[in-house]
Amino acid sequence: MTRRTVGVRSVVGWSEVGRKMNQKLTRALSVVAAVSMLTAGIAVVVLSESSTPAQAAGTYYIDILPGGFNPPNCTVNRNDSTVKFVNKDSKPRRVVAGDQVEETGEYPLDTGLILPGETQSGGWFFSALDQKTYKDFDNPALTGVIIVPRDENAQSVCSPLPPTPTPTNTPTVTPTPTATPPPPPTPEACARLLNAPKGCNLAPAVASDGPQQ
Repeated sequence: MTRRTVGVRSVVGWSEVGRKMNQKLTRALSVVAAVSMLTAGIAVVVLSESSTPAQAAGTYYIDILPGGFNPPNCTVNRNDSTVKFVNKDSKPRRVVAGDQVEETGEYPLDTGLILPGETQSGGWFFSALDQKTYKDFDNPALTGVIIVPRDENAQSVCSPLPPTPTPTNTPTVTPTPTATPPPPPTPEACARLLNAPKGCNLAPAVASDGPQQ
């Protein structure tokens, strides 16, 4: 009976050890699986972010002048370009683009009132192919164009043009005419004028040995 009891105890002991080993193995496999899934998730996130490289946004400025805009035509690349207006006039200005909404009176693009010397806050961002004509709100005759080409890698051309030099008016100096004295009468003319009442006004030639002392 003693031996049989010992044998039963031995079997139970080995079963308990096996159960604990199975639990530890299961836990280890679960940890490995979780780490694998986490690593795979990180890899997916990294790949998804790296597939679309971030591009630095460019900002381009259009000057508002008393007589128009500089530059009047502006080409910008879509999805990475912002256009801002700078008021270089002595009075507040406002620039709008697109068709006005009748119900609200608003425009799709509106800079709002820009004070003299100030720059538009926010700016206009273009994300699709477009050719937008903008205008001065108070003077619609002053217009400009913003072109957004189809190609996302198109070159942006939107730099203010240098001012046109004002020609300097150089005064023209008119020379003063010099009076030409009449030629002295010839001896023949004097001979013909001997009978004239005043005669011929000729000074007699006087011989001289040199200048008088």
